[in-house]
Parts: sequence; structure tokens; C-alpha cells
Amino acid sequence: MTDPNTAMQPYALSPAKGGPTVSASISPSNPKKRTLAAAPRFSNTPPKKGEEPPGHTHPSENEMFYILEGALNFRCGPKTFDLEKGGFIFLARGIQHGYTIRSDGVVRLLVVTSRAGPAPTKG
Repeated sequence: MTDPNTAMQPYALSPAKGGPTVSASISPSNPKKRTLAAAPRFSNTPPKKGEEPPGHTHPSENEMFYILEGALNFRCGPKTFDLEKGGFIFLARGIQHGYTIRSDGVVRLLVVTSRAGPAPTKG
């Protein structure tokens, strides 16, 4: 079992609620060693209310969502996060997660799925 004090935990940023904003870029230290399987995947497929994915777990990938439009409730393990336009959430591998759309209008997300490093070993 993973030590909860050292395990990767979900977190969210919400500028709409006075929280910090984040700016990130991907710059691998050695692009020649980067393989397609290890490269982050980006998607911008608009989800539809009522068609959200059920709770699920990724054993080897982390997932990040940046909310471009709309309002959602994310679940990650026992934690929940209400996010709106400009919000960001990191969902660590191995933790069951999902989301529910709260807004009635268009929802647009930028989703980045990235292969995680090796699983922690038992110590």
C-alpha cells in the first residue's frame, strides 16, 4: 500500500475563487529520448451534460484538466472540487476519479493525459 504522506495527491486551482493561477509549458530535458508512448496527450473534446465518464482509475497515467468554459464538480478519491472557467485540476494515477457537469451551457476542457513515472515501491 502507498504511504498517504508521500503519495501523489489531487489538487485544484481556481482563480474564480481567489486562488492562484498557473502557467505551464512542456519542455522535456532530452527530446531525443522521448517516445510517443511517454508523450503527453492533449484533447479538447467538449463533454455533454449527462454523458460524463463514470468513476474510473488510470494505473499508469496522470490527468490534468483546464476548464475553458463551464462549471464542473470533480471527484478524486474522497475529495471533491467545484471548478469553473479558468480552474485547473491535477488527478494522480491510481486514484478513482470522475466529474459531473454543473453548468447548463457549453463546457470546454483542455485535457492533458501524461504517463506517470514508475509506481512507488513498498519500503
